[in-house]
Amino acid sequence: MDPRRINKILIVIIILLLVGGAYYMFKSKQNLSTDSIAEIPESQPAVITDTATPSEEIKDANAINSPEAGKTTYANTKYAFEFTYPSDWQLANCPSCSEADTQASSIAFNSPGGGYAVFAVEVVTTAKCSGLKACAEANRKVFSNDQTTTGLIAYDHNGENGLSETINRPQSGDWKYIVYYFMRDKNLYTVSLHTKSEDETQTLSALTSILSTFKITAVDSSVLKTYSDTKEKFSIGHPADGNIAAGGPKPGIRFDNFPANRPDNYTMKAGDYYIEVNIEDSAMDCSKQFASSRKIVVDGVAGLRGPAVTSLPNYYPYMLCFNKEGKTYLVSAVEYDDRQERPKNILDSFHFIK
Repeated sequence: MDPRRINKILIVIIILLLVGGAYYMFKSKQNLSTDSIAEIPESQPAVITDTATPSEEIKDANAINSPEAGKTTYANTKYAFEFTYPSDWQLANCPSCSEADTQASSIAFNSPGGGYAVFAVEVVTTAKCSGLKACAEANRKVFSNDQTTTGLIAYDHNGENGLSETINRPQSGDWKYIVYYFMRDKNLYTVSLHTKSEDETQTLSALTSILSTFKITAVDSSVLKTYSDTKEKFSIGHPADGNIAAGGPKPGIRFDNFPANRPDNYTMKAGDYYIEVNIEDSAMDCSKQFASSRKIVVDGVAGLRGPAVTSLPNYYPYMLCFNKEGKTYLVSAVEYDDRQERPKNILDSFHFIK
């Protein structure tokens, strides 16, 4: 065979082999890529759950456990009342003040906008009237000569007996006032909801919500629990919030409403009181215990009653003193503020028993 022809045939075979090899390698790589892609799992869709992060759980729990979230509680320590109001409301008589006076006899907060609204509380210590109705009548709110009123209507506020009236001032800005009166001891509490008739639909709901949280925290002095000492033969009443104090006189007894975890140098604050019956085994001169006194007789035993001698400011001590069967009975009721009704009621409850 012609050598040249043989060479051509070889060249064609070589070319075919090269082309076939290249094609084989290409297909192998393509199959490898396809297999690799098939082995990669498909992306899973994002799953959104209600599970919060630990910090979010704490935040949510605090919000749930705090029903007053977004609100602030005002507590008056001298006149013993409190209420909760929206945190964005401002002091009506001092918008720039950051803290409210917790011993003021009157306090008011107003809404920041969206209709005019004011929630106000005023406390008056009465002396010339007796009972809620008489004291409310003597201290009714008068805003202008053109005001009209529904008159006093019986009102029950969370078990607290009260009176209410609605006052309108059609010729003086069309103001509207819903006023509530409550009595505890000799203190008359007047709660006023102020708004304008045109804003009533926006504001009255917020005002009544604040009113629902209002409460008088003072213990009713007329309701006393009785403590009796059958050995020393006496009894005395004490408010329900009083506890027997450690280290009281022996023989005798002491009650107070001081904090249980108070420090040794605790200083009395408004509303604090203590009651003490101290029995001395000898007869003392009762007249030296008083700033002034009057004669009394309790269960056939003569004694003295009146304010005790003290140099401490804001302390109001009232005492009884009796000499009986060679012993001296000193009965003290001391309160740290200017209320006098509770100590006097407590002294009225003291008796000698058989």
